[in-house]
Amino acid sequence: KSILNDASVDQNFSSIANILKQKNYNTFFLVGGKLNYDNRYGFFLGQGFDNFYGEKDYNNVFKTTWGIADEHLFEKSFNILKNTKKPILMSILTLSNHPTYEFPKPNNFIPVSNKIKHQKRFNAFKYSDWALGQFMKKCKKEPFYENTIFVILGDHGITSTKSHQNSSMDLSAYYIPCLIIAPNLNK
Repeated sequence: KSILNDASVDQNFSSIANILKQKNYNTFFLVGGKLNYDNRYGFFLGQGFDNFYGEKDYNNVFKTTWGIADEHLFEKSFNILKNTKKPILMSILTLSNHPTYEFPKPNNFIPVSNKIKHQKRFNAFKYSDWALGQFMKKCKKEPFYENTIFVILGDHGITSTKSHQNSSMDLSAYYIPCLIIAPNLNK
């Protein structure tokens, strides 16, 4: 059972989205998958997010078992940013690093060698990094960049094959990548 489905999380907390809304920020949560999966919509609504985009908001793009490929998710994010005048908190949950590790093959993407163990998984992570890099390169050239706080989350970390924890599950799968980029934060 996911913690997001626990009724006790459906309440207003002192969250970054709630705090930034008081400072005139627009708050966005984007995911390439379903917004209602694991109570994402309800949970993030309770955390102060006002604008949501999920799988149904993308047309004619590469879709996997879990949702939309990262490059399309970042493209949607970029277009939203370009059309918003107020400062923005943009939270993006990527899915390309989720098993089945499906993704489109961009022309300038150089895959990991097929001699490497877990090549498919590492290629998915490399693709996700590539898509993020392309997105941030474009964002840095735009006026909105200085007034945006980016929170990029991966859906999963890499599970280890040798867990040293006394647990019935591999907790390393829940070391989730999180990147916060706030260009104007220290000014």
